[in-house]
Amino acid sequence: MSRDGKGKYGWEEVPYWLRGYIQLAYIFNDPKMIAEARSGSMERSTASVPTVIWARPEVRRRFARFLGQHADAFCLETYYEHSHDARVLEVMTKYFKYHLTIPDHQLLTHYWQKMRGGDELYSIYWLYNRTGDPDLLKLAGKIHRVTADWEKPGDLPDWHNVNNAECFREPATYYLQTHRQSDLQASYADFTEVRKRYGQVPGGMFGGDEVCRPVFRSAPGGRDLRHGWNKCCRMNCSCNQRRPVLGGQLRERGVQHLSGGAHFRQRALRYLTAPNLVVSDAKNHAPGIKQRGAVPVDEPVQFALLPA
Repeated sequence: MSRDGKGKYGWEEVPYWLRGYIQLAYIFNDPKMIAEARSGSMERSTASVPTVIWARPEVRRRFARFLGQHADAFCLETYYEHSHDARVLEVMTKYFKYHLTIPDHQLLTHYWQKMRGGDELYSIYWLYNRTGDPDLLKLAGKIHRVTADWEKPGDLPDWHNVNNAECFREPATYYLQTHRQSDLQASYADFTEVRKRYGQVPGGMFGGDEVCRPVFRSAPGGRDLRHGWNKCCRMNCSCNQRRPVLGGQLRERGVQHLSGGAHFRQRALRYLTAPNLVVSDAKNHAPGIKQRGAVPVDEPVQFALLPA
């Protein structure tokens, strides 16, 4: 984590970790965890509003432009809901006002953030519900324009497993502003399309490995017993839409997939878990799994290195 905004590049691991950590800190009402979460993200983002790290040129030039900041906003939202620290509203307003100054063709220009603009929409509406600033609705329209098109009939703009699971909610989120049924139904159509083509891994997740297999994209109903599911995919938030069918999927993943892909002491996760993969090692199982490298194991330590 770079406190002055001059790190190598802005990525997503730290803010995603903080997002979960601060929520657990408040659930457990643990003063030590709360203080640590605040020092890790809250104070870093709110201490000096006139020179917000989010808006510094050094950060803007990084490869993953805006991606880490999307997740950072979730941390700030949790912090505000428990502290009512007015600096959060001030710093988020400043950040989003800065977005309005950027031409459409220069906003969300890289692959990851262009796919995941729905994350920013969520935070824009969160802030609007607390400030009523009409400029935020203008920004929401702008973000929707420059985000990948998740309303393509019969197709998705990308077949990366995690992007599918995280981003299909974008039209449904935008529906909160437009009230167009077509926006809401587009998210359901995306949800249906993925499962029509790739079926389901036991427990509710679709079989997509790291990237859904191209060989099946033109063949609805295609199946492959080697399909696995990605840890990032099962931890995404798209199904948290307070709709019965999506809420059921979220519950299934929480019960089946999180436990099935984690070490019993919660000290490690598999990056990819396939129902027919009977080993959990650090070997390369491509092309049987569509991702090269030691994908069955993941940080912080390999399963084989953990004590019994």
